[in-house]
Formats: sequence, C-alpha cells, structure tokens
Amino acid sequence: MCIEYIVIAHMDNDMPEKLRHDRNYMASLIVRDVEMFEYAADELKDDKEFVLYLIVIRGIPEVAWYISDRLKKDRDIAIAVIDREPLCLSYGAPSLLDDLEIIKYAVSKDATTLRFASDKIRNNYNIAMQAVRKHGSSVMFVGKSLRDNEKINIAAVNETPVALKIVRIVLPQEIYLDAIGRLPMAINWVPKIILKNPEFIKNVVLLPKIGCLKKSKWSILRKIRILVKMQLRINIDYIVILLINYT
Repeated sequence: MCIEYIVIAHMDNDMPEKLRHDRNYMASLIVRDVEMFEYAADELKDDKEFVLYLIVIRGIPEVAWYISDRLKKDRDIAIAVIDREPLCLSYGAPSLLDDLEIIKYAVSKDATTLRFASDKIRNNYNIAMQAVRKHGSSVMFVGKSLRDNEKINIAAVNETPVALKIVRIVLPQEIYLDAIGRLPMAINWVPKIILKNPEFIKNVVLLPKIGCLKKSKWSILRKIRILVKMQLRINIDYIVILLINYT
C-alpha cells in the first residue's frame, strides 16, 4: 500500500485526503523520501510537535523546507535543524536569519552558515570573527563593511592558509611567511607587491621547513622550483644559503 501511494503521489499528486492528515502514514513516507512532506496536509506542515519529531527523533532536518511559514520563524525548530544539519538553516524566514543568537549558534556548529545570515549580521564584527576563526574560508561570507578588515582577514589566514585565495587586501609579510611555512603552495596566493620584495623572498628561502617537506635534497629542489615557477629572479646568494641550511 505504501509503495503504491508513493508512486501515485509522485506521478499524479493524487493521495487520498485522509492519508494526508495521517501523522503515522505521512511519517512513514517522509522517512523514505523527504519530498513526500510536500503532499502532507497543511495542518501537519504547521504541527510543531510533528515537525520536531521528524527532525529530532527521525533525523530528517530537510523537512524544514516544507513546513509552514509560521514554523519557519520558530526558534526551537531552528535549533533542532542546526543540531542535525547546520546547512539546512537556509530554509529559515528572514526574521530567523536576522536573529543574532540563532546565527551565532549556527556558526558555532558550521562557520559557513554565515552565508545565510542577514546583511546586518554578516556585518557584525564579533560574528564574522567567530566564523573565520572556526573556518578561515568563511571570510568570503562576511559583510561588505568587514570584507577588507585586516584583523578579520588575518584571523582567516591564521586558521587556514587557503584563505589567502580569498583575501583581497595586502597583509603584513609575516602572515604570508607563516602561511607558506604551513602550506607551501600558499606562495602562489601572495600579492605581487609582496613578491617583489627581495627580503621577503630571502625569508621564504630561509624558512626552516616548508610544511611537511623533509630535510632532503628533494625539499631543496622543491623550494627552488616553487620560487622559479613564480618567474622571479632568484639571487644566487639565496640558493647558496638554502643549500647551506639543508646540507
């Protein structure tokens, strides 16, 4: 019977009205396919107890996309969704996505949920800092007023050198050196204005180790190769220093 109605519902949207109101029956369908919630009666889509049962007990946070507009503003529903799958927060009503405490909680679970927040909250310094400290690449989601904030960008790069791919401003040289030390390929994301500084290149060459590279001839050649690929003029003295360091 269930399989029969799943097919009917998908094909013709012709599910008997009585079954649309049946909590147990609809739950059994939704467990199989969350999209079946679309065919539930409006009263079930607005039933907070039923929705929380599906999210918390049955572990289906995706049902939030099918619930009533009233429940899309509900904070208890939001918390339950975030606990199960933070990225499902995108279902939320504008008022929910402008709720500082809700977004703060979501960011604590997954920093990239900052993307769903209102402009007001994405421009909140404390929330933005919380996000980039947890996941540096989430700097791409901070508000326009903070996008070029030096402290926000430094925090992002300190969390992960990969954030340099996103950072738009020039940071202090020591931030780039630290990033390259942790991830050699980060040298490809250093601004040209920094790369033109011979002292910076010298400091790169003198880094005791680049990432997990071992102290070997291979690591020496790897360092030199990285710099050469950047089409820089490498002073022979730097290469000599590098060879002395590693031999």
